[in-house]
Amino acid sequence: MWYNQLTFIFERKEEVALLVLSRKLDESLVIGDDIVITVLSIDRDKIKLGIKAPREIPVMRQEIYQAIQEQKVIAARLAQRPAAAAQPAQAVPVSAEAAVDPFESLRAFLAEQAPLEEKKP
Repeated sequence: MWYNQLTFIFERKEEVALLVLSRKLDESLVIGDDIVITVLSIDRDKIKLGIKAPREIPVMRQEIYQAIQEQKVIAARLAQRPAAAAQPAQAVPVSAEAAVDPFESLRAFLAEQAPLEEKKP
């Protein structure tokens, strides 16, 4: 039966529906008309996915996407600073948490910049 092969679960999280699908090795799912995601291998707690999508659609891991978004925030904040008030960047000390969370130092930098922006008239 088809329902043994595919499981649909809808969860409500922050007003966005999350569709959870179960797939077996070499099975695929289709998003729209142009994107196909195939399970290529399964090894303990890691799966390998193959993603076929048009070149104009960016496909990346979530941690890479988050890093790009955080870099855009930094660039926007630095672009808003007047050139005369720009100071040389200070080294942000790397804590033990940074070894676990590679974005910890970036978040620390952004936290330091927030009070600077509040002081502007």
